[in-house]
Amino acid sequence: MRERQERGQSMLELALVLPFLILLLVGTVEAGFALRDYLMTQSANREGVRFAVRTPPGEEYRDHFREEVVPEVFSRVLSAAEEGGLRPESIGVIVSYIYVDEDDDPAFEQFFFGVTHNSRVDVATLADENADRAAQINAVREANNMEPLPNELVVVEVFYDHHSLWFYDFIGPLGGPWTMYTQSSMRLVGTGRTSE
Repeated sequence: MRERQERGQSMLELALVLPFLILLLVGTVEAGFALRDYLMTQSANREGVRFAVRTPPGEEYRDHFREEVVPEVFSRVLSAAEEGGLRPESIGVIVSYIYVDEDDDPAFEQFFFGVTHNSRVDVATLADENADRAAQINAVREANNMEPLPNELVVVEVFYDHHSLWFYDFIGPLGGPWTMYTQSSMRLVGTGRTSE
């Protein structure tokens, strides 16, 4: 009799604990896949910004940047994302090109691709900060008898709408896909290469 009671108690304990164990397992697997997707988003972002800054800085290259470099940045981000296992239909890319215009005022242009999201970068503030940093860099270059560099910066933002493995996006407070965001910025340095 006592043995049957202990077995019944064990079954009851298992029934109470099992849902929490399953939830913990599902949460761990989901977190692992979400982290993988975030790392792949970062990798795709870096691939795009590294290619973008190969364009030599300067006014004569701005049209080339708009017409040839930006579409190639989008293509490289998508390729890297697909190689990492991300869904291309869930990706959004914003390329911000910051430079100093003919009146020595900070200016910028933005280019959008894919899933629509708002830029999270305060481009106007970044343009002002970049102007200050460029002045510091060029002061050092001039002190060393080097030519000053044009003040140009590229910011690449990549958004990825991560869906859960079991498509339960509609459950709970999260409701919907989790938008992952990465952002990288680099100064245009140029190597004379615009493609590999």
